Amino acid sequence: MKKYFAVLLAFILVASIIGCGKEDENASISSDEESYESVEIDESAEIDESEEDDETGQSEENSESDKTPEELLQDFIATAEGEWHRNGDTGDVKLTIDADGTFTMIYEGESEPYNYGTISYDSDYELVFLDGEEELDDGEKYSYSCSMISDDMLDLVGERCIRASESFSFREKLNGNWYLDGNTDSHYFIINGRDWYLSDGGLGSITNFGSENGENYELRFYESLEIDSLYVFELSEDGVLTEKDTGATYLRIDE
Repeated sequence: MKKYFAVLLAFILVASIIGCGKEDENASISSDEESYESVEIDESAEIDESEEDDETGQSEENSESDKTPEELLQDFIATAEGEWHRNGDTGDVKLTIDADGTFTMIYEGESEPYNYGTISYDSDYELVFLDGEEELDDGEKYSYSCSMISDDMLDLVGERCIRASESFSFREKLNGNWYLDGNTDSHYFIINGRDWYLSDGGLGSITNFGSENGENYELRFYESLEIDSLYVFELSEDGVLTEKDTGATYLRIDE
């Protein structure tokens, strides 16, 4: 009798172990399924957000493409209205864009503009043009392509113009010899207006990219005929040129 009872007890113990194993396995499967469902939900949310971004970008593009040439022209005039200086130098050409869709270009110190005219939008080129009325040296009237780069910068036939509020006189702040660390035995830049020359060799032009913080100006030095700047400097209010990549400083010393 005891033998039969022992066998029965062993059978019950084995069955209970198998049952517990199945419960653990079922719990694990259930946990995996919940995790998988969570991943599916997260992925679908990311897809939805991506689709929303795409739709927003497409709607903005569509809204621009739906505008008439007249509307695109008015948008440009509303954004570009005001005074601009080529290269951000108040001693260079001043461009004035008026709300009535006209413009003038005048050299510093001159009383009369060297060109003036009306602003138009060309649907074929999808560009704004400043259509001059003055006949230039070749006897032809000239149209200048013009586009906004940012709120404070526009492109005028490949040259950058900066708002008057962000411009300064290169002649007053830059003209002269700029020595590395103020050491007259080191290499130096010679700056004359928008032109720069390096004592070690090299020359080009300067564009003022405006004030970064209301105090310092970002200046980019371009080699002749190059599109990308060779040097980027910060000009501080106390008259120090600091090269952004290296931190090297240059001081103007009049000789």
